[in-house]
Amino acid sequence: MACKKAYEDVDCLIVNSALVFAPTHPSVVPIGEDIDLFVILKGIFTFDNVYFLKPGKGKIAENIFSPHTALGKTFADNILFIHAMSGCDTTSALFN
Repeated sequence: MACKKAYEDVDCLIVNSALVFAPTHPSVVPIGEDIDLFVILKGIFTFDNVYFLKPGKGKIAENIFSPHTALGKTFADNILFIHAMSGCDTTSALFN
């Protein structure tokens, strides 16, 4: 387990850290509530050992998502563009 403190954009720090650890660790699981993390992971990751954990809240159970199986390839290839152009920066109903 590794911990780092973010001074600016935490999403970039989390994704860049996952990129560093993925080739040398059996599994990498960034944890966060922000949909941006999953979108970035889905858009750039080619590693099969990287997952995204969304912690539970109240009656909602925590979920683990795999960027490789959650969406189709065509959508995955365009997700960064779609996310940027839509102006989305909120937690999606997909993750609730």
